[in-house]
Amino acid sequence: FFFLMIRRPPRSTQSRSSAASDVYKRQDMMNKNLIIVLVLLALCATIESKKKKKEAPLYTLDFEVFGKVQGVFFRKYTGIKAKELGIVGWVKNSRQNTVVGSAQGTLDKLNLFKSWLEKEGSPKSQIKKLQLRNVKKLDVLEYKAFTQRN
Repeated sequence: FFFLMIRRPPRSTQSRSSAASDVYKRQDMMNKNLIIVLVLLALCATIESKKKKKEAPLYTLDFEVFGKVQGVFFRKYTGIKAKELGIVGWVKNSRQNTVVGSAQGTLDKLNLFKSWLEKEGSPKSQIKKLQLRNVKKLDVLEYKAFTQRN
């Protein structure tokens, strides 16, 4: 709790209106300082709560999608879905007429992404099979965004 203390100006040769003006100026300055202190305290509390909040572990996986997945905007829709879920990584067409890629994020987001790759895909795709490889736990994400590669 903060209490505002207003000091009475010393009695001097100042006129009453000048002395009152000084009091209001000091009170205004103290109010501004109080606001700054409260904002800083709120910021510190927010930072501390984020530190205490356990972050979900990160994982990486490589995927390959089989079926009619080239020429049907599968990579485009994969990028849209990954960005929607907050997943980073990449996707590209392979020479074997499949789509391959790497995805990184939290386990719950990757499970949603895996389900989308396996069952939904782009509107015109026909998915036959999804293979996952190299599923590992990560300390930090290796990519900054989800991109399409050539």
